[in-house]
Amino acid sequence: MYDRDFATAEGLLQKTLQLYAHHGEVSGNPQITYSSVIIANWRMGTALTWLERPEESLPFFDTAIDLLGLQLARDPDDRAVGRRLAILRGTKAQAYGEMGEVDMGMELLMQANDWFEAQVAAEPDTPSAHRSVAVGYQVIGDLLWDGERKDEACQWFQKTLDKWLEVDERFGLSDFDSEEPRKVREDLSEC
Repeated sequence: MYDRDFATAEGLLQKTLQLYAHHGEVSGNPQITYSSVIIANWRMGTALTWLERPEESLPFFDTAIDLLGLQLARDPDDRAVGRRLAILRGTKAQAYGEMGEVDMGMELLMQANDWFEAQVAAEPDTPSAHRSVAVGYQVIGDLLWDGERKDEACQWFQKTLDKWLEVDERFGLSDFDSEEPRKVREDLSEC
């Protein structure tokens, strides 16, 4: 699931500490400080997951999710906050996967994917919304595969491929995404 690149994890921890130190000195703009606390908690949770300490990551993810939830409660139409919250839930779900708690991870991933699918319904001509759904499907498949639920994973891999093919047909794939269908076909070949 994660590349166990400890240098990257150490770098994330260092950036987290720098963010806290820097924003502790910032005055006059509470929104910047608020955002930095969210980012710092997110990075700390991610770093701990990379360091194979997912149980320790959960409180950091929870803090970031709670703070983003408060922002979204103030402005339910803020799509940028909604998107960050969906991505953060997906990141926390991966920590649950590392712990073998596939059902907990699935619950979070389904919440995240519901948000992305609602964006596609609201703006069906937006390629990035469709891309986010495809990526979400892949993450669900990966979580299920790692959790030894291969049949379910294969169904999600097929949904992923179908979505990437739809994106390619409707909008064309970006250079960044051009290899995604091939990667998903490789996953499907293991089914």
